[in-house]
Amino acid sequence: MQRPQKLAIAREAVGHLEPVCSVYLDTGTTTVHVASLLPTDSGIKVFTNNILVPMEFFGLHDISVVVYGGTLGGKSPDLVGEMAVSKMKDFRIDLAIIGAMLWT
Repeated sequence: MQRPQKLAIAREAVGHLEPVCSVYLDTGTTTVHVASLLPTDSGIKVFTNNILVPMEFFGLHDISVVVYGGTLGGKSPDLVGEMAVSKMKDFRIDLAIIGAMLWT
């Protein structure tokens, strides 16, 4: 999939977010595009295991980002494994945006 299509998907996903919600951004570049489009003044809390996502918010203070721990994946820049799964159970997520890479 090309960048314009990924951006279109990201714009659609961001349109479904409510202010002051929590969102999980999964693996893949489309979720990085979602991160880049999130309003940084809306109180959204981001959870992710994608190590590229937090860099979209580096230096910003009005958005909270939680990165699940784990082992660096071999096929994509994600933290995976039992540690990541066990930490996910500790948080309540309002919306999850799942990358298609997961299904390939």
